[in-house]
Amino acid sequence: MSHRCQKLVPKGQVAVVEPADEHHYQPGYTLVGGGLYKLQQCKTPMKRVLHPDNVWIKQAAKKINPQENSIELM
Repeated sequence: MSHRCQKLVPKGQVAVVEPADEHHYQPGYTLVGGGLYKLQQCKTPMKRVLHPDNVWIKQAAKKINPQENSIELM
């Protein structure tokens, strides 16, 4: 999703708030259960998933305020 957003706005205007170091491809977990994937195939380092022009805020969100266009971090 961050790649799509980055195409629409100027560099540095897309921020991803995510404390985890890895992205988990959740649909792949059904394939792990079926023996077609190994668990490690469902994990990718977050830096490889995010668009290079995105701003990665490596914290958890405490509160999202859509009316104020703001996020309160933990």
